[in-house]
Amino acid sequence: MRLRKPPRLLPGDRVGIAAPASYLRRDQREFFFRGVEALKDMGLEVHYRADVLDRRHLYFAGEDEDRAKELIDLLLDPTIKAVFFLRGGYGTQRMIPYLGDLGGIAPKVIVGGSDLTVLHAFLGRKWGWVTFYGPHLTTPSFAEGERKTRESFVRTLTSFKPPDPIPCEVLRKGKARGVILGGCLSSLVTTLGTSYQLQAQGAILFLEDRGEAPYRIDRMITHLRSAGVLEGARGVVFGQMPGCDLPEKEGLLKEAILDSLRGDFPILFGLPSGHGPINMTIPLGVEVELDGEEGLLRFLEAGVL
Repeated sequence: MRLRKPPRLLPGDRVGIAAPASYLRRDQREFFFRGVEALKDMGLEVHYRADVLDRRHLYFAGEDEDRAKELIDLLLDPTIKAVFFLRGGYGTQRMIPYLGDLGGIAPKVIVGGSDLTVLHAFLGRKWGWVTFYGPHLTTPSFAEGERKTRESFVRTLTSFKPPDPIPCEVLRKGKARGVILGGCLSSLVTTLGTSYQLQAQGAILFLEDRGEAPYRIDRMITHLRSAGVLEGARGVVFGQMPGCDLPEKEGLLKEAILDSLRGDFPILFGLPSGHGPINMTIPLGVEVELDGEEGLLRFLEAGVL
């Protein structure tokens, strides 16, 4: 299925901020306001509810229905051109049943990572939207102005040109083309058995995570393979995977990846998106080339119109 792209962002556009998952601790609020200022520096008008920073549940930034309504209101508001998110954590999946059937509305720029992986999966499978795996407002690399994070964010969301090729480490050689799908591995596993379960047939799969030991990475990949999710995948590119290797046996993670992903498709490692010191913005649902000879992820189209 050819996914629908949102219009690119322009100076003066009005954008919204939602909190679909965890609440923000008081000691993290400075990052939120820095992130808001970063959006304003792009020439964007920023809108969010007065209670976006409230904690109204054990883990979450509000009740499930309230968090869903906040997002729905932004999606249905014709003056809102993009939706960004407070943070990840946990809780996005709990609100998805309340989103209803809004697939007929025009796509908007949606940017998030980590726990927002399940929303990307939902919007791609159920509504047919191209979305963007990237930083939240409170992601340190974005809020603190890390150069590659900010530059990728601006260019990917505002330019008709495809993002620049991204160099990665080659774990297995080969070349492949397909649409890029995926996100946080531990979140993707939770989509199994749902109506928005990831399907990698004909796709390049992007997987990233943090703090998961090699055996747990192997277990999750094995789970995806056993469920048929990986059947027909043309290649896999991993993120930076911080804290996923063992200090006493460095390199075990890559061994586990190669062992769990047997086949003749290319595998790259170290894409600087998601958890890690650099968080580049990746359009999900666009065609890419995975070059396991030169070690490059090439984007063959932009994610915006």
